[in-house]
Amino acid sequence: MKKKILSLALAAALLLTVPGCSKKPAETTTTAAETTTTAAEITTSAEETTSAEETRTSEGSAASPERDHLGEGMYDGELTPAVWKVTDPASGNSLNMMGTIHLIPDTAEVVPQYVMDIYESSDGVAVEYDVTRLSGDMVAAIQYLSYYIIDDGSSITDHISQETYERAKAYLTEAGMYQEGIEAYNAAYWQSLVSNAALLKIEGMSASGIDTYFIGLAKKDGKEVRDIERLETQMDILTLLSDGYNEYAINEILDELDAENGYEEFKNSFLELYAAWAQGDTAVFGTLEDAASGEMPAEFAEEYAEYNRRLLGERNIGMADVAEQYIKNGDNIFYMVGFGHFCGDGSVIDLLAQRGYTVEKIY
Repeated sequence: MKKKILSLALAAALLLTVPGCSKKPAETTTTAAETTTTAAEITTSAEETTSAEETRTSEGSAASPERDHLGEGMYDGELTPAVWKVTDPASGNSLNMMGTIHLIPDTAEVVPQYVMDIYESSDGVAVEYDVTRLSGDMVAAIQYLSYYIIDDGSSITDHISQETYERAKAYLTEAGMYQEGIEAYNAAYWQSLVSNAALLKIEGMSASGIDTYFIGLAKKDGKEVRDIERLETQMDILTLLSDGYNEYAINEILDELDAENGYEEFKNSFLELYAAWAQGDTAVFGTLEDAASGEMPAEFAEEYAEYNRRLLGERNIGMADVAEQYIKNGDNIFYMVGFGHFCGDGSVIDLLAQRGYTVEKIY
């Protein structure tokens, strides 16, 4: 399978997952017109699409002990995700940092004991953005949907072709993720749904991830949950790419999945990505991005390069700024962002080392 195709679906590893991406359709009778009528109705739509996410995280567990763990055989190696300790030589203040992945196998052991020990000794967690807030905060819900709602009187088929629309709709329907309300959403939302539907089709995957696991756990334990980024920071990037690119991405993913053994290759590629996270292998993301850039059609090369600059380079600087402030304050916070932000030149830990902090990979 082309590495580019997996990279198209890596929102699950680098950005917040589209709410409502469960293997069951959201229960809603909201029509496209009703979705865009009023702020109150938009909020209702957001609450409907995020209800599954809220349920998954409210008990503080990405893998429920009441069910069989379908993902137990998906990774047989030792679970040793990377953890770094960043220390200010002048004050001695330090911060523990871990890379996360936003979609994981449904296994009994979500993280190893050394990660839990760090969590237990902390006052709270810092994550990119607490996605569970989208189901309970009216302002956040309206802000989130404002990036995806088509509000200029056009329809989704004015933004992607009728053929692509029918193809995506059929795939989402088969996956149990189509509902009438998404007719009011733009091409970026449809591309995200198709990408996440492909990932969630993998048998044994949890629809949650490391970050939401710890968000739920911290709320259950009465610990603090901090946002490292603002919602608009992530949404600006999720909706940065053009309609043309999003249509291209939808068709590329579906073409590959339709190919002989395409699904198995997609599944194995994602499991390789998960294994890299589980083993603390920071080289894998650079390989994926290099391959994706090399295979990108010329018409999308410039906007894809800008997307990557914003997705990683620009956000890494902001994430390093927040981490530096936590260290200066002496905050006892377990800091966790997408694993890709710890990989390669210009990573969060690379930037902190350049600023004079001592960076140790402690696990």
